[in-house]
Amino acid sequence: MKKKVALHNLGCKVNAYEVEAMQQLLENAGYETVPFEEGADVYVINTCTVTNIADRKSRQMLHKAKKMNPDAIVVATGCYAQADTEKLKEDTAVDLILGNNQKTQIVEALEEYEKEHAKQVQVIEINHTKEYEDLSISSTAEIFPTGFYSTDAISFCISITAALEASAKCSAPNFAYFSCL
Repeated sequence: MKKKVALHNLGCKVNAYEVEAMQQLLENAGYETVPFEEGADVYVINTCTVTNIADRKSRQMLHKAKKMNPDAIVVATGCYAQADTEKLKEDTAVDLILGNNQKTQIVEALEEYEKEHAKQVQVIEINHTKEYEDLSISSTAEIFPTGFYSTDAISFCISITAALEASAKCSAPNFAYFSCL
């Protein structure tokens, strides 16, 4: 019997692309994608953190997923998971935290979680690296304007978060094409 996975996107076009890519990875590994409602074995929430409201919506969706199926694995990924890892480590609704450079490893991370049945945190400090994961999908309409690369948007989102928290400057080259909640 196939495991059922439900995915939910919060935020920008980058997150929508990433959810589609993670869905393909999971389907290729034998998971069945189902609507985001009761009955899934795994809930993946690709979070956003560009505003306090986005943070709140991210937490609400994580808690909604656990409430729909307390036995399910709840995965937090995306910018909120990257930016506020410490808070999510304490959140009992979240079983697995994947940072922005770990989404390609979702299948392996779920396998590891199922072996250990203990909270897993896989977050790399991406503000100090220029290496980005190669997260791609097999087919899609062009989501981004010509010349726009998804890691620019992730850098923008994380940079904006850092700017709000530490008055840092954002240096994303394509921020005009990017929108979040």
